[in-house]
Amino acid sequence: AVIVDNISPEVAVTYPADGAAINGKITIIGKATDQYLDHYILEYGAGVSPESFKNIEPQDKTTPGYAYYTPVDGGVLGTWETAGLSGAYFLRLTAYDKVGNASTESVALNLSGGRVSNKEVRAQDGLPPTFALPNPFGPSIASTTSFVYNLQGNFDTTIYLFDMNGNVIWRKSYAAGENGGKAGANNPSWDGRDLYGSAVLNGVYIYQIAAEHKIIARGKLIVVK
Repeated sequence: AVIVDNISPEVAVTYPADGAAINGKITIIGKATDQYLDHYILEYGAGVSPESFKNIEPQDKTTPGYAYYTPVDGGVLGTWETAGLSGAYFLRLTAYDKVGNASTESVALNLSGGRVSNKEVRAQDGLPPTFALPNPFGPSIASTTSFVYNLQGNFDTTIYLFDMNGNVIWRKSYAAGENGGKAGANNPSWDGRDLYGSAVLNGVYIYQIAAEHKIIARGKLIVVK
């Protein structure tokens, strides 16, 4: 069949955000969709104006090369191990459809935690550690668990919950000034359900708390039933 397609794929990188300071293994979140999507690729380049880009290889690829073939809409695009990289970098997402239309989105990043803006959130030095309460957590223990942490100011904040394979199981954003994004103590809750409203399985999960696009805390949460 002949495909007539003048619409380019839709692409977006929502995490990490443009201008973010990051380090370690990064879960890239966003979208790469098209009615006739063929594949998308993730690349990175060094410097404020990269002369070349290198592919980020899929961690669970089943075919040769560096392409991802499954559409993603508001989920995990891939993971990127940034260990050993430092300074200014660009992360680039490019999606192609079956007739050759392409769309690209790039975000500028500062690897290894360098300062990128005057509004950057500092790590929570000298403040009580982040923890989940109760932990372990499950229906037989309590109806919800709370993520307890402190912020040094009012910041837009997002909590991400990952399984041990790096997949985003749940996430929620909190506006600056409300519980979850306010200066001082915060204790937003989670009811044990994933992004689709289903109860998660028993196991160990990793949560990350990001304020102003910088990861300020990580921890483990055990779910038991």
